[in-house]
Amino acid sequence: MRSGRLMQPGSRTVLALLAGVCTLVLSAAFVSAAVAGPRIAFERQGDIWTISSSSSGLHRLTRGAAHDGQPVWAPGRKSIAFLRGPSSGSLRTRIMLVPAGGGTARPLSFSGSTTQPGDRAITGLAYSPDGKRLAFADLSFASARVQGRVVVIDLKTRETVVLLHRSAGLDVSWKLSWSPDGGTLLVSRFGQDAEGSATWLLDVASRQVTPLGIADACTAAWLPDSQRLLASTLSQAGSKVLLAKRDGSVLGTLASGGCAFGAPSAAPSVGDACSSPDGLTVAYTVVSPQSGATSLWLMNLDGSARHRLTAGSDPAW
Repeated sequence: MRSGRLMQPGSRTVLALLAGVCTLVLSAAFVSAAVAGPRIAFERQGDIWTISSSSSGLHRLTRGAAHDGQPVWAPGRKSIAFLRGPSSGSLRTRIMLVPAGGGTARPLSFSGSTTQPGDRAITGLAYSPDGKRLAFADLSFASARVQGRVVVIDLKTRETVVLLHRSAGLDVSWKLSWSPDGGTLLVSRFGQDAEGSATWLLDVASRQVTPLGIADACTAAWLPDSQRLLASTLSQAGSKVLLAKRDGSVLGTLASGGCAFGAPSAAPSVGDACSSPDGLTVAYTVVSPQSGATSLWLMNLDGSARHRLTAGSDPAW
């Protein structure tokens, strides 16, 4: 579940497990899941793959020395955006696009250029429902103080707009989820600094930020009605997948597990939940406390019928 992974293979092992449970970064595999028809896109050993929800039809889309991860389906499902970082452990990443059926991956251009800014670690990709914009979070290293931002790029003009500025450290990861009605971004921040983990509602038009109000929520994803969401929490007490209203009122606990703080717990950690397009099924990640291995699981929206789908992590419908 590496939502927002900053491409640091082999470093910050404990943070990798934590972020693997809750957010966009630092885990063993990215997964973008879909049930009842659409294929699942996911990362395995630094490459992008797809597979059907029945575990058949495994297809590899990228290969090479670079580390590819955090795939998201573009609206229309003809292409997949993902992040590419060097295998050397550098924090810097690039947004790439690859045809869903296979082909050559290419970088997303910024402002009419194929060159993306080189002083940033990009994370948390999220398409607008109409497919015209792509939102992401990044960390900028242009100054001594690391800055976190939420940025939206117009996919026609390639112009970018910054919606939110936040101070950040290198051990901070982000995840974004664009509401199906197009008006609101869920912005989740997972970190071990003074600000810790938090999730906000960000109004795209007014740029107004409203705290979600769910304690220890480090990732969140919309349900199709734009009125409910799935929140994943992580604390020393354990991990949970919650069903909540958009005002942060918790409707119920769908899954619970251990945590990765301090000594590993005997119970696997759970997190990074998202719903199927019809809102009836939930995909989430389970992390082994002993090995750190991640696997993608499915369950009904009421928490029933839990079952393992495949090795991987970070579902992002």
